[in-house]
Amino acid sequence: ETKDPLRVQPHLKKCFEGIAKLEFTEKKEIVGMISSEGETVPFDTTIVPADAKGMVEKWLIQVRDVMKSSLVSIIKESVEAYKNTPRKDWVIDWPGQIVLAGSQIYWTREVEE
Repeated sequence: ETKDPLRVQPHLKKCFEGIAKLEFTEKKEIVGMISSEGETVPFDTTIVPADAKGMVEKWLIQVRDVMKSSLVSIIKESVEAYKNTPRKDWVIDWPGQIVLAGSQIYWTREVEE
């Protein structure tokens, strides 16, 4: 139990593969995740750890759920952007794992056609 969500930061690597830390606002709201390479993926929903009243497990479950929904949204956005953006620009515009997933989606589509 902790009232300060920032104290959990050093332990995130043990909880979530690929997340080095979470992005917090000044009000200690969680708005995204940051990889060890420094790539930031914004969350589509803000998480307010204070609402969990010190129950770390509660807001970590929210992090897991929001992480999944955010990645789905971002992958959809990146796949749509792929159609209208030169590949060399598209690769730079999106986080690495999103580029890998989007590339696989397009490769599979092209192979099946």
